[in-house]
Amino acid sequence: MAIMILAMLPIAGCSRSPNVQMVKLQCRAQDGKCFCFYSFTAGVLTTPPTDPDQVDIVYYFDRDDCSQGALFGHDDSQGYLFPIGQKSWSELIKLKPDGKDMESVAAIMPLTGDKEGLAFWVKASDSEYILARISAV
Repeated sequence: MAIMILAMLPIAGCSRSPNVQMVKLQCRAQDGKCFCFYSFTAGVLTTPPTDPDQVDIVYYFDRDDCSQGALFGHDDSQGYLFPIGQKSWSELIKLKPDGKDMESVAAIMPLTGDKEGLAFWVKASDSEYILARISAV
């Protein structure tokens, strides 16, 4: 089970074009559950991660579970993922996180085909907001 995410990182320096990363999150089995830990700065992390403070996104899948996959932020509680909706990159590139007024969810689930195109803000482990969009499930 894998999902593809496009992430638009904060613009560095004087560049006008965003830094976009294509990320493939693929679960790795551990104790009957599948996890993928991802850091926007370090990439895919080991399972379990050697430095949990680096984790920005967790992809979770349990084959015995009906959830069909879940995406969590740094913590599996509200305050880390902020869904925006199904939007194109041309619409998203104009957005800025508005902080306290954004509605948060503990997880995006189930990760099924209808989530393709779903954009969301991720409050990364360094408290920076990263714009991401699920491109394929």
